[in-house]
Amino acid sequence: ELVQQVKSLVADSINQMHTVLPGKIVKLDTEKGLALVQPVGKFAKPDGTMIDFPQVSDVQIVFAQSANQQTAMAYPINEGDGCLLLFAEQALDCWRSGGEAEVKSDLKFDLTNCIAVPGLFVPANNLLKEACQKQAIIIEQNGKRIAVSGAGIAVKGDVTVEGSISRLRQQKYCR
Repeated sequence: ELVQQVKSLVADSINQMHTVLPGKIVKLDTEKGLALVQPVGKFAKPDGTMIDFPQVSDVQIVFAQSANQQTAMAYPINEGDGCLLLFAEQALDCWRSGGEAEVKSDLKFDLTNCIAVPGLFVPANNLLKEACQKQAIIIEQNGKRIAVSGAGIAVKGDVTVEGSISRLRQQKYCR
């Protein structure tokens, strides 16, 4: 009986721990980089009833960028877009405010301590297959694209240059 109680206690604790969930962007604050996100899925209440996860507010949106934000990448996010929610081991409040990263909190892996990585969709888009086949980075938006691979840089669509072009090494691509 003691072993069963310990197993139940451990199972209950694990069931309250969140690690990663798919989510959908409900609302986006582009000024703050925060979103209201609806985790996709259900969880069991103590009586066994299954209910939807609650919406999570003030979820930090994550894009690739350097520490000083001098180099960054961003793309449009819309309400209804998919994302991957990652739940932090510690409360994120101090980190967000620029304070110490360590804080004593019982909110380990809590729904309120997550970040969102945008771009989680079903099914995958067709660019993945092409990028893998061509070993390329492909950026596409409404039929216009830039592809960078070992073969060179391919641009489809109108090109506007702001600033100067300092040197052209080869003229063979110019018309």
